Amino acid sequence: MPIFVERYMLPVLATLTVILAVTNPMRWGWKPRFTGGLAVCITAYLISRVLHRHNLQTKNNPVSMTDGAANRNERTVEPRGMEPYLVDGRIMIPPSVKPSHITSVFLDRNRTNLEATRSTERYIGKWMRYCGKVEDVSEGSLTFKEDTEQNEAAILIFAHFDDSWTKHLEVIPRGQSIIVVGQVSRVTGFYLALDKCKIAN
Repeated sequence: MPIFVERYMLPVLATLTVILAVTNPMRWGWKPRFTGGLAVCITAYLISRVLHRHNLQTKNNPVSMTDGAANRNERTVEPRGMEPYLVDGRIMIPPSVKPSHITSVFLDRNRTNLEATRSTERYIGKWMRYCGKVEDVSEGSLTFKEDTEQNEAAILIFAHFDDSWTKHLEVIPRGQSIIVVGQVSRVTGFYLALDKCKIAN
């Protein structure tokens, strides 16, 4: 619309003003002709000022429909080998994604705790196959410890089992290497919790 007014309406208005002022088809006197021409010039000046400001704002803050389309089409691309996969209908976190990798966002000093929590929500409800040495055994759960690459405090992994596994857990010694499969239920900067766990071969 601003382009239409600037390139078409204003030139047409200026041409009509000159024609009317010279030919005077309505037989006006010089005073009405002068007053009308002055009013038209002032109106054209004000319109041009508004259009000029609009053009400056558009140039300084370019917003296009293609920008919105680009944002809608943005997708987070996982590195190769880190894409989730399905096993028996369960979405599995790939083996290359370790618990310390998931919790590492909490060590980022540029993130708030809320931002880190939201960035790990995509792992909640998905399943993980974890292999490690048992750090501790308690009623209904195993505890593992995983060192981090940032030389920070180790990350704890809590694997929770239902009652049918109680007898199995009682005989597991500390330091035993075990593979567990469980569903991620919670992630913090200090631990990762797995529910509905089973011991795998």
